[in-house]
Amino acid sequence: MGELVFLALLLAVCTLFYGMSFDFKTSILDTSGGAALWPRIVIIFLVMIIIIRGIQVIKERDRKQFVFKELFQGSRLFFLLSLFGYVILFRYAGYLISTMLFLLITMNIFYKITRDNFGSMRSIIVRNGVAVAFVFGCNFFFAEVVHIALPQGAIWSALLG
Repeated sequence: MGELVFLALLLAVCTLFYGMSFDFKTSILDTSGGAALWPRIVIIFLVMIIIIRGIQVIKERDRKQFVFKELFQGSRLFFLLSLFGYVILFRYAGYLISTMLFLLITMNIFYKITRDNFGSMRSIIVRNGVAVAFVFGCNFFFAEVVHIALPQGAIWSALLG
């Protein structure tokens, strides 16, 4: 029952954020869907996943006890703190630096948690290279393809003038 309550809270937050996306300013000439398009797509995708999980929980024969405090222990706590740090750093360092740091740190730490080591040198290079390529690929997609500017951050804005 606790997990259903938690999923209902997530749905409420998604509904709130979806409603907030209608306040995003869009140019009259913009035909791409504006800055709200991608957040709405992500929110709809998240709502679908929450509904699917809710159905799974309801259909389960043997219900496991949902303990809310487990969300704030071990690797989950590390991820929540990392995400919190990412959000704070995002404002100051911008998309590229904060996203690269977030992905590189969390991926490598979770790899170590699950495998008790960081892997071979080749594995580390490939894993981190893919993460960096992903960040630059997303930056290219948003900036060049759909023409949505990602934040540079206060540090870069001050340095660039």
